[in-house]
Amino acid sequence: MKKLFMLFTLILLSIPLSIKAEEREKVNIYLFKGDGCPHCADAETYFNSLSDEEKNKFNLVRYEVWYNETNKELMDKVAERLEETVTGVPYIVVGEKTFSGFTEDIGEEIMNFVTEMYEGDSREDVVGDLAEELKAEPTTGTSNPDSTDGTDNKEEASTRKNENASKGDATIVTITVLSVIVVACGLLMAARNRM
Repeated sequence: MKKLFMLFTLILLSIPLSIKAEEREKVNIYLFKGDGCPHCADAETYFNSLSDEEKNKFNLVRYEVWYNETNKELMDKVAERLEETVTGVPYIVVGEKTFSGFTEDIGEEIMNFVTEMYEGDSREDVVGDLAEELKAEPTTGTSNPDSTDGTDNKEEASTRKNENASKGDATIVTITVLSVIVVACGLLMAARNRM
């Protein structure tokens, strides 16, 4: 009985560790686009059409570059840092990897890379660092006005990340408190049995 109780206690105490291990930070997909660009709209439609499970792996951060000089400068500096030349939009950056143009095959390649980054420990973010330097503002909305957008701009992503972290922390605290209560009850029962 004592061994069973100890095993049960160890399992309960390990639950908070496993919950914390499952929480992962979303990967940023940076989409440099032009308003009215059909290929940019195709990219947004593709990302919007993904399953909720896939969408939970990334934040889609858009920068309109045809009418916003700061965003265009950001795109050029990102390309320069990555030693590339931008030939048009959409220009998509994930970590330190770039994708030019858009087809469904490119979308699948991007999502394979996003999954790899999401499940790994690597979190390079060339665009995020440069965007802060230039004070570039992400674009809200989509190139396709008929699209129902399930992805995030940078500000919404940050807010959602903070909310999810708070919920995760509350869950861990609750499970830890319950584990301590169970252990205390078990110790009291063991002490009572010895008397």
